[in-house]
Amino acid sequence: MDLNNIDFAHLNLDKYLDWLKMEYTRFSRVNTLPLLESIYNDYSKRAFLANTHYIRTRGKTLPAKIARLYEAKKKPYKKQIEELKDLPLLVIFFNSVLYDKAKTGEKYGFFQTKELENLRIETGYLDLYRDSLNNVWKPDFIEQITIEYEKSPLPKKAFYQHKINYLKETEFKYLDLIFNGNFVYNLNNGKTCLSFFIEFSRIWEIHYLETELLKLYTPLDTTKPPISLTLKPALNNAEITLLADSLSPLFTGTLEQWQNLFSNKIAPPVGIRLNPKTSNRELAFLFDELERNEFIKTNQWADILYKCEAFNKQGKTLVSKQYNKAKNGLKEFRYKKNNPLIETLITKLTDTLPDKIK
Repeated sequence: MDLNNIDFAHLNLDKYLDWLKMEYTRFSRVNTLPLLESIYNDYSKRAFLANTHYIRTRGKTLPAKIARLYEAKKKPYKKQIEELKDLPLLVIFFNSVLYDKAKTGEKYGFFQTKELENLRIETGYLDLYRDSLNNVWKPDFIEQITIEYEKSPLPKKAFYQHKINYLKETEFKYLDLIFNGNFVYNLNNGKTCLSFFIEFSRIWEIHYLETELLKLYTPLDTTKPPISLTLKPALNNAEITLLADSLSPLFTGTLEQWQNLFSNKIAPPVGIRLNPKTSNRELAFLFDELERNEFIKTNQWADILYKCEAFNKQGKTLVSKQYNKAKNGLKEFRYKKNNPLIETLITKLTDTLPDKIK
């Protein structure tokens, strides 16, 4: 692959990692497929017997209301089965999976029920190195580049280009797979996973430098005011790191995404994800508290979050109506208990920044 033909600056690497994580989560659940099918078949059998009983004793089929109850019981299991049913034929491409190639007529491809139930595809290494990439490697690289530039005699454009050329001299094993959005097997192996993320971090470093270089070559558009939460004063990296770490049980976002959101010029889309149990009210409460304590200066934060595509839930970007409904709900249901995690975060920020909250 010719690296000069790749626009690293516009690669959405976080999107690819999110998808890869979801796929590995699917593979980690492949051993539950027999159990899910067993439960689904049990409910189907009960519905069949109930319907047969009705026909024999009353001469008519099961009432629609009761039939819908059975369907409602089966629906979540059917959905999960649909998500996993293709995996028994794909899981054989993991080096850790042992199977008998002569077994081609088993219920689950090459696996009997017990064999599939005993399969384990772990995601621990993927989670570990992904967290390290976002919380350690990226911030360290940005700090290192800043220090190196301060010592370099080169102008910024030439300095960035020199670093990009140096990074591109490395041999890439996974770039083609990443660029084409393909799945990477064997990241359940620690050594392979580390190798993948070392290369992925190198790709991200090129992406970061090309993005910074693009900003230097792109003329500033003064016709439109920048999208910003108008911070007073701006949060520094240490404070944003504290915020990102404290909110990790509620949101999935990289340090880079949080820095973008709290910058003086937000570059859409931000793309921070609400975790499955996080409510829109909790999101609204967070920004209401940031506004009340003057970490952000505008009460129009709901519209700004919408414009910069700041948050998404279950793969869908939150729209203006959702932000404003949650914001208004804080007033309508003001006696409803708020998340203590957010209250603790605001207290930490306030206590450690006595000169900033005036």
